[in-house]
Parts: sequence; C-alpha cells; structure tokens
Amino acid sequence: MTETYLAPDGKRYAVDVEETPEGLQIMLAGVKPRTMKDKLDWLMAQPMQPRKQQKPRNIGLFDEDRRNQLARISHTTLL
Repeated sequence: MTETYLAPDGKRYAVDVEETPEGLQIMLAGVKPRTMKDKLDWLMAQPMQPRKQQKPRNIGLFDEDRRNQLARISHTTLL
C-alpha cells in the first residue's frame, strides 16, 4: 500500500507502508525487517559476559591475604 508522507522540510513523498497491530509502518526500499532469528544470531555472536561482577583472583603474586599473613609472622618474630 502506498501513502503520502509529509517530511519535516514540508515536502510530500509517496512511501510504501504496511499495516501492523501497532499502526502504519513505513517500509524502506532495501531494508528488510529484523526477525527473531536475526536477533538471536546477533546475541550468539557476542562474547559471553558474566551475570554479576566477578571477584578479582587472589592467588600468586597478587595474593594479599598471604602477603598480610607473612608480614604479621615476620613482625612477631622480630619482637
């Protein structure tokens, strides 16, 4: 179905429209509607993200608990 569209610059254009439950939708040439498959494909292509904030690793060189314990032990042996 074709209807006229009043652009912001005051000109009228003939455009293709489609009736949907939400109302009239303008159909642009060369642009296809996004389907649920398109949305799911895009989500699957994204890298996995954690659902909540992750705690930093506390092992090896960055193990603050062990460093604090060693500082406490060395402090008590010097006294």
